[in-house]
Amino acid sequence: INGVRVELYGSGQTPGVSAPVAVTTTATSGTKAGVYRFAGLVPGNYVVYLPTPPAGAGRSSGPTDTADNREDGDDNGIQTVAGGPVISPVIALSAGEEDGTVGFGFVPDAAAGSWTTVWQIGVDDNPAVSPYKPYAEFSSENGRNDAPPGVVTRLPGDPQYNAAANPDRDDDHYMAGNYAAGFNGLVSALSVPNAEPDVAWERSLTWADRTNRVHFQLTEAQAASGTPLRLSVEFAGGGWTLNGVGQSGFYQHEVVVRWKNRQGGSVLLASNWITKETNLVLNFTAGSAGALSGANTLEVARLGPGVTGGSHWILFDYLRLESQTVALASLGGQVWLDGNGDGLTGAGEAG
Repeated sequence: INGVRVELYGSGQTPGVSAPVAVTTTATSGTKAGVYRFAGLVPGNYVVYLPTPPAGAGRSSGPTDTADNREDGDDNGIQTVAGGPVISPVIALSAGEEDGTVGFGFVPDAAAGSWTTVWQIGVDDNPAVSPYKPYAEFSSENGRNDAPPGVVTRLPGDPQYNAAANPDRDDDHYMAGNYAAGFNGLVSALSVPNAEPDVAWERSLTWADRTNRVHFQLTEAQAASGTPLRLSVEFAGGGWTLNGVGQSGFYQHEVVVRWKNRQGGSVLLASNWITKETNLVLNFTAGSAGALSGANTLEVARLGPGVTGGSHWILFDYLRLESQTVALASLGGQVWLDGNGDGLTGAGEAG
């Protein structure tokens, strides 16, 4: 990326506050764009500082290598907030040393409409289109709170498919992937070649059957700390009974949505009192949710309230998780000692 201001600071200086040792701008060198170079440096400790990320790519990429290890091609930029300054780790230069490996990668700002679906359960039905049956693809709830890890409804073609003993539904819904022992209470590793069908998803949350869980895989890019994620959960109906008699109205339902990862972390994404047909759309980053590359869990639960002598339920239309991953860009360069001060890399000065 050309045209990026790059500042160099020495030991004891405060980047962005002290006067820099040197300033340059990235430019094309030979066939490579985005190159920067500082020449004529005395031995010592330095940091490279980019006060402003390149236009259209305000987020430093990751994972970030924060060690002064002379590895080339990786990202060395430390950024505390997207759009903010980026700084390298401390680089120690000895006499005659040249280091051309201090690189900075940036993620292009995602374009509008670039959301891609990670998984979806159910169909987003249009209430204006008849017949409107938003939860017809799901199964009735089994009326109990199933303990994890649950069971997998297999599809024909799955090596473990058994038509005579195929479970129908429970509170745990697995997307395709491999799940290690220990995840969600698994005693042994679990292989799921195909996502469970929609019919294996229980259609509602009730007091006797309060929780549904989705287990799924994320790629490294999808789980990167700054990757935008969007979760849509639509509730298309609700109701209640009292002493066995159906009552009018949607009733009120305290619904929580949590993100859980295989390391046992749990992050609350939403807590809502729902009193009518509602489409929850939650925007967050993978980092804020504690997402991990590999297996993760999303949990939707109804916490209350209860009805003395009655029952209640809230029905799903669909659930969908989307991500906004983009191809990563990179910005590289080098810090080197120009022994003869001619501004060029000569013999014995290779970067």
